[in-house]
Amino acid sequence: MRVALLSFAYGFNGSSFPGGDEWRAGVIDTDRILAAATAARRRGAQIVVVALHWGTEYRHEPNELQRTVAPKLARSRDVDLIVGHHAHVVQPVERIGRTWVAYGLGNLIAWHTTPVPANAEGLLVRFTFTQGADGRFAVTRAEYDPLLVARDAPIRLLDVPAALRSASYGSSTASRLRTALTRTTRVVTSRGATADGLVALRR
Repeated sequence: MRVALLSFAYGFNGSSFPGGDEWRAGVIDTDRILAAATAARRRGAQIVVVALHWGTEYRHEPNELQRTVAPKLARSRDVDLIVGHHAHVVQPVERIGRTWVAYGLGNLIAWHTTPVPANAEGLLVRFTFTQGADGRFAVTRAEYDPLLVARDAPIRLLDVPAALRSASYGSSTASRLRTALTRTTRVVTSRGATADGLVALRR
């Protein structure tokens, strides 16, 4: 199958384009993104994923830009999935119409100058696409898995549920993993994703 990945950013954390090079990133603009998605379809993309650098750092709740842009993109027949990043903490997952939106995946491997518990946490998402009778692909299964960066040596990325099951925590503790599991689950499901079919990933 042919998949298009379109990437846009709200900006460069308050800085201008490095060297004035505007080609470095497409700035988030709904009309521009939708035009790019339509163009991708015309060029043969069967699935269009939009990756967005957006959100307010260290805030779990989607900000006004996210709440405004996500529905406009999700309701387009040309956008199949929206995945966000930048907030450095986990944000909710939500289905708008037929389109899933993962607002923010938190951190995978990261060390911040001002570390707080939530920015050691991340999110793995998996969306399974199935081709329908009309030839179009749609998400038929949506899954998530909480992650945690164990920051003390040896630094490790932990699959939280798997680490709790195996009692293999690296430099972390069971209590810390349970906190990550509880917080991530609460945030991820806070916009009704469970009712729409989001489930915890099971291996």
